[in-house]
Amino acid sequence: MRKKEVSLPQLLTLVVAARTVLNTARRFPYTFAPALARAFGVDLPAIAMMLGAVQGISLLSPLFGSLGDRFGYRRMMVIGLSLLFPLTLLAFTLPFYMLFILAVIASVGKALFDPSIQAYVGHRMPPERHGLGMGIIELAWSAATFLGVPVIGYLMEWWDYRAPFVALGTAGILFAFLLNKSMPLITDGGENLERPSFASIVALIARTPATKWALGVGFFISMANDGLFVVYGGYLEDNFGLGLSALGIATIAIGVAEALGEGSTALFADRMGLRRALGFGCALSAAAYFLLPFLSSSLYASLFGLAFIFFAFEFSVVVSFSLFIGLLPRARGTFIASYIAAMGLGRVIGAPMASVIWERGGMLYVTALCISGALLALFCYWRLLVNWPGEADI
Repeated sequence: MRKKEVSLPQLLTLVVAARTVLNTARRFPYTFAPALARAFGVDLPAIAMMLGAVQGISLLSPLFGSLGDRFGYRRMMVIGLSLLFPLTLLAFTLPFYMLFILAVIASVGKALFDPSIQAYVGHRMPPERHGLGMGIIELAWSAATFLGVPVIGYLMEWWDYRAPFVALGTAGILFAFLLNKSMPLITDGGENLERPSFASIVALIARTPATKWALGVGFFISMANDGLFVVYGGYLEDNFGLGLSALGIATIAIGVAEALGEGSTALFADRMGLRRALGFGCALSAAAYFLLPFLSSSLYASLFGLAFIFFAFEFSVVVSFSLFIGLLPRARGTFIASYIAAMGLGRVIGAPMASVIWERGGMLYVTALCISGALLALFCYWRLLVNWPGEADI
């Protein structure tokens, strides 16, 4: 006897909650990088190197995306959430290399989860509602900022630096159980899914010019944003003397801005047209990075500048997912995983580069790096429009 399926809105709500846990595990080391460095007895570049390795797992996303296509999206999501559980080992006093290893394991979980849920939504919702669907599930990214990261800051300051790892690992295994119980298989809905081999997907991507420029958009917008993200906690600490709790609360402003970016995608991107909306987002990002040095005179002005940057970036990213999920309809899941890999490569390069620039030159030079990345993303966007494939369903 088949169990009663949950509705799509109910399922999306559960997915947003589960992704919030995954995204919190990914995001909080950026905000609290100086505190983690002190707790584990290492310098900031060591934390940046760990974050670069974590982002490097994203380079394997095409492989993970093909696993979802072959073995089922739900199975990959459940495994992905379960890989947070080893973080609970950090309840014991462990050296930095154990944090490094467990963070990489957790990042494998996110790399399994993300392309699977995005492909799932792409199959379950029609192309004219991709902006709405992606906007909803990407709310988990901002929720991690204005809810997850402040909670982590509270746990670190009032209990112990090990507490967040226990909380995240426990929540991961709980949501793995709930998703396994509640999420219907994609084939239960009667979709006629094409499941091409990984090799055929690589060949399809290689012979489609637009895909290369789409991957370039993801690479450069991520390089620019992670370059800023890895240093902004130290920037606020050094310039305005914020403590851990205050830094976590200040991060709420960024989370709200990202939520507005995701909400704007859900509400307006489909109406604007996804291609036009992506160009708007990339241009807005370049303008936001340019303005940041002029807003460094006060804490509130700096927070406004950072919030503006993260609004523009999040709008661009969610629109790009909404658009590119339809770029190659015959290879939806694996191509969006390839796009995640391109974004991961941008982060792998951007975070360590910005960390070194921050140590040697300061915030102005980091901003110059970010502006360059945003302008290169705009160039790739223009080339993408020139080479847009006729087979795309958007």
